[in-house]
Amino acid sequence: MQELTKEEEEEQQQSDRAFLRERFLRFLLALDGNHADLIMQENNIVSGKLLLADLNFENLMVRDLQTPIGTLPHALLRTNDILSFRLNMEET
Repeated sequence: MQELTKEEEEEQQQSDRAFLRERFLRFLLALDGNHADLIMQENNIVSGKLLLADLNFENLMVRDLQTPIGTLPHALLRTNDILSFRLNMEET
């Protein structure tokens, strides 16, 4: 197997990063307006419609967030507080 030159290796890494970035951006587009169930720290389960994420994916804006103590019309969730989430894709 032939080894890549440093330039070829850097090109491959750049191509790989571009592919992953595009995939991530497509994922963010898929979030818009879809209902999600989120498991937060201390295993609190909340749900709502995902609206958008910030540039660094540190926060998610959620509409009609249903929590154990009530519903919030809009909420900003820190992604560091989210353990996992299930996205319920709606057919359009």
